[in-house]
Amino acid sequence: MKTTERSRCRYAWGILAAVMLLVFGLAWNVQAASLGRAEIKSVKTRTADCQRVYWKKVSGAGGYQLAYKMNSGKYKYQTVSGSASVHADVKKRRPEERYTYRVRAYKLVKKDKVYGSWSDEVVSYLQKDVAIYGREASYGTYGQFYKSSAAAKKHMKAVTVKTWDFASGKKGRKITKKWTIYVHKNLADTVKRAFNEIYRGSEKFPIHALGGWRQGSGRSEHYDGTAIDINPDENCQKINGKVVVGKYWRPGRDPYSIPKDGEVARILRKYGFTQGVFWGKNNLDYMHFSYFGT
Repeated sequence: MKTTERSRCRYAWGILAAVMLLVFGLAWNVQAASLGRAEIKSVKTRTADCQRVYWKKVSGAGGYQLAYKMNSGKYKYQTVSGSASVHADVKKRRPEERYTYRVRAYKLVKKDKVYGSWSDEVVSYLQKDVAIYGREASYGTYGQFYKSSAAAKKHMKAVTVKTWDFASGKKGRKITKKWTIYVHKNLADTVKRAFNEIYRGSEKFPIHALGGWRQGSGRSEHYDGTAIDINPDENCQKINGKVVVGKYWRPGRDPYSIPKDGEVARILRKYGFTQGVFWGKNNLDYMHFSYFGT
């Protein structure tokens, strides 16, 4: 075959390939266009670390893809198979962080997924009170939400966590300790993740006393299972300058005292807990970490 004929042949095949790609692309776009645009209906808080996203059903959809990100981070994706499923749970949420969600439908065309258009973005924050109590609650009810200790007990769950402590005294070799405490069932996974992060931290902060839910009357987040005390003797509570619980607070001198900006305080703050040092200078509770800040 002459060179000119070969060139013409290659040119013809190139034109044919381009036309086929164009036709295939148009057909693909038609398939995608046949799917309506998804729309998010609502985002609801389920537990202390979980939100559920609801969207409207899209006709002809074989499933959905949910995209979500925290603050200005990158989107992560979750596939929901089946046209009947119109919601998805997104876990490992953190309070006071901004979460953005969007969703789109897809259908299968010869085993390939063809996607419709993305919905508008919806921004949501995890509601602490709904996460714990299942409904909105006023500030004055935190720590006394349940009418009795028996009523509160029904909502508690045992969690086992690992911490570090000294093998002997207050210096030298550290060993692993296991603790089982009770906290609110909707806070249990959050507590486990927080203490797992503390345990894996570089400080290997030593803990020789740890408490969660306890029974009592009056007002305390411990009675609702939303507070934790750490090393109370070395992290005292002071009211009007007088120690009323524990012995002292000496960060830097006593290894059991918790520094305000140390690893323990930072990690628990990350998971929504506030240390009792922000109530004002007349009430300082260094051992106390509460979910609602009371």
